[in-house]
Amino acid sequence: MQINRFNIFGIVALFIPIALFNRPAATTGTQASGKIASPSYTLALERVAQVGGPTHVVFAHENYAYAGIGRQLLILDISNPATPTLAGQLYLDAQVEAIALSDDGDFAYLVLQDGEELVVVDVSNPARPVKKGSCRLTGDALTFDVAVSDNHAFVAYGGAGLKVVDVSNPAAPQEVGTLDTASAAHGVAVDGNYAYLADFQDGLWVIDVSQPDSPKKVGAIDTPGQAYDVFITNSYALVADGTEGLRVIDVYNSALPSEFTSYDPWSPVDYRKVFEWDGYAFVEDMGDVRVLDLGSMPSINEVASKTTPGNVLDIFVLHPGYIFIADEGSGLEIAQFGSDPLPDVGAYRPPVGSSDVFVSGGSVYLADAGQGLYIIDVANPEDPRLIGSYDTPGSAQGVFGAGQYVYIADGESGLRVIDVSDPFAPVERGAWDTQGYALGVFVSGGYAYVADGVAGLRVIDVSYPLAPWERGSIDTPGTAYDVIVSGAYAYVAGGNAGLRIIDISDPGTPVEVCHYEPMGTSRDVQVEGSLAYLANEHSGLHIVDVSSPAHPVALSIYDSGGGLRPGPVQRPGVRSQ
Repeated sequence: MQINRFNIFGIVALFIPIALFNRPAATTGTQASGKIASPSYTLALERVAQVGGPTHVVFAHENYAYAGIGRQLLILDISNPATPTLAGQLYLDAQVEAIALSDDGDFAYLVLQDGEELVVVDVSNPARPVKKGSCRLTGDALTFDVAVSDNHAFVAYGGAGLKVVDVSNPAAPQEVGTLDTASAAHGVAVDGNYAYLADFQDGLWVIDVSQPDSPKKVGAIDTPGQAYDVFITNSYALVADGTEGLRVIDVYNSALPSEFTSYDPWSPVDYRKVFEWDGYAFVEDMGDVRVLDLGSMPSINEVASKTTPGNVLDIFVLHPGYIFIADEGSGLEIAQFGSDPLPDVGAYRPPVGSSDVFVSGGSVYLADAGQGLYIIDVANPEDPRLIGSYDTPGSAQGVFGAGQYVYIADGESGLRVIDVSDPFAPVERGAWDTQGYALGVFVSGGYAYVADGVAGLRVIDVSYPLAPWERGSIDTPGTAYDVIVSGAYAYVAGGNAGLRIIDISDPGTPVEVCHYEPMGTSRDVQVEGSLAYLANEHSGLHIVDVSSPAHPVALSIYDSGGGLRPGPVQRPGVRSQ
C-alpha cells in the first residue's frame, strides 16, 4: 500500500532527480520481512530552484506539489521540476498544518491549525481546487500530522491522541474513532491494518485500525528520545527520535516491536522528520537535511547533507527522486541529487508581496510582485476567498480593471492584458513590452496609460485588447511610479520630479502643461474632483487644487510630524523649496 502522509510548518523543497541512475525504488508499506536495498551510489545535494516565502506545508503527487502558505493551498505544476508553475490556489479559514492525498490524487486532506479541523478539497482539476467538506475534531489539542488509507484519515492530534475520520463522503467527513495516548501524538503513518504513531515522550505506538471506529493499541516501544515522526518501509518503522537520532524499529511482529538498529552520532543531533526512499533515510536535523545510507543495516552511515537558508521542518520524497524539504523561512528549494553535483537548472520566483489593488463589484484584483495577479472574492468581506490567479512573466506592480479585462503593469515585462471573464481561470490575451519598467497603469477611453519608470508615460491603444500597441509617449523627468487619468489630463507621480500634469487630449502626442515638485520622492497619486492627492515618502501627503490643470495650487501638506502647512504652487521649471 502506498503510504500517503505529510506534515510541516514551512517549506523548502529540494527537487532531486535520481532517475538518471536507473535504480528501482524500494517497496514501502508492506508487512513482509526484508532488508532495505543497498544503495549503489554516492549522494550529493545541489540546489536547482526555489519557491519561497513563509510556506507551511508541502505534499507531492505525480506532476503536482501541494503547498500550504499560511491560509492558502497552493498547487504547483512540477512536470518540469526546473520550472515549477502555479496551477491553482484555494483560500482556507486557518493555517494549514498537514496534508495528505488520496491514492488517485483527486482529493487533498488538510489539517488546519485554528479550530482543529480536517478539510477535504477536490483537487481533480488542479486549476480549480474546491473545498468539499470539513470535520471539526473533538478535544482541545494541536494537530501535527495526517495520513490517509482507503476511506479514512488518521490525524496525529497532539495531547488528544489519534483521531480517525471517515472520508468516504468527501462532502461530509465524520470523526468515527479516537484513541488517547500516553504523551502527545506528533507523527502518524498507516500500513494495512495498522497505524504507527510517534507519541513524543512515549515512543512508538502500534495501533490496530482494522475497525476504524475502535482503534486499539497492540504494541509499543519506548524510544530513548522524543518520537517526533515515523515512516514505514518493509517491516521497519523509522522513528525520528529527537536528540537520540534515528531509531529503526522492527515491526514485523506488531505486538512486540523491537529496536533493530539506530543512528546516533557523537555530535549533537535533533531529528524531527524522517522519510525513506530507495534505501536512504532523509532526516531533518536542527534545520539541516541529512541523508543516511540504510542499505548495510545494522550499519548506518551519513552520505550527504544540505544546509538550507531557513529552518527545515519536514521532508518528502517523490519518485523518481525529487526531494521536497519544508523550510520555515525560505520556502521551496529545488536541488539536484546524485553522484556528481549538477548546476542550477531553474527557479520559481517566490512571492514578494502585494504591490497594488483594484476593486470591482465583489472582486478584488491584487497585483503581487512575485506571483502576478490574485483574484479575491470579497462578497462576504469577513470571509474573503481566493478564487483565481495568473502568474505574469514579470513583476506585477500595478493593476487596473476595465470590463472583462485586467491590465497589469508588469515591471520588466511591460503591459499585460488578462481576461478575467472566468475569474477561476484568468488567461492572458495581449501584451505590450514597454520601453522602461512598468510600475503603474490606468485605463480610460480605450487607452492604457502606463507609468513606465525612467521611460516616462506610455500611451497604449487597447481598443482591441488582444493586440495592444503604443500610440504615444512622453519622457517625463524622474521616475514615473503611478498615473491616474481625469478628463483630458494624466497625472503622473514622478519620483523626485514630483507631480507631472500631462494633456492627453491627443493621446498620440501627450504634452506636459505643468508640474509640482515637492522635495523627496513622490510615488502615488489620486485625483478626486478638483483635488490631486500626492503621496511623497519624505514629506507626506500633498493636497493640490487642479481645477485648472495648467495652474495648480498647492493647498496643504500633511507630513509625518502630523501637522498641516501651506504648500507653494509650482510652475513649469520651478522646484519647491
